[in-house]
Amino acid sequence: MRLSEIMAMANRLAGVDQTPPDSQVYLDGDVRRVFVGIDVDLGELLLARSLGAEGVIAHHPIGSKARLGLPSVIERHEAQMREEGIPADLAREKMLERQRPVAHALHTTNYDRVVDAAR
Repeated sequence: MRLSEIMAMANRLAGVDQTPPDSQVYLDGDVRRVFVGIDVDLGELLLARSLGAEGVIAHHPIGSKARLGLPSVIERHEAQMREEGIPADLAREKMLERQRPVAHALHTTNYDRVVDAAR
């Protein structure tokens, strides 16, 4: 199975039409064994390779498009809070409190380091 097919299956199971902006397949290919982790860094890539995995699936975004898409995902939290009854102005304030430091931190991050190592 291809990693892009796994992503499409995950999207279907989550009930979404498109891959969220904080998700991405970096290196597509056929895989039989995958390594799955929450936070994947260079050490986990080496472990995956030593265990015979042909692909790695990470929960938290690790590379350019997905990492840079994280602030737009945080924007969805505002609507979710409003749906739960939180006043619009408070929901916006709290969303921005979370989004601003995340977006700022992205400017100082070497966000393609792990993806480049996987190549």
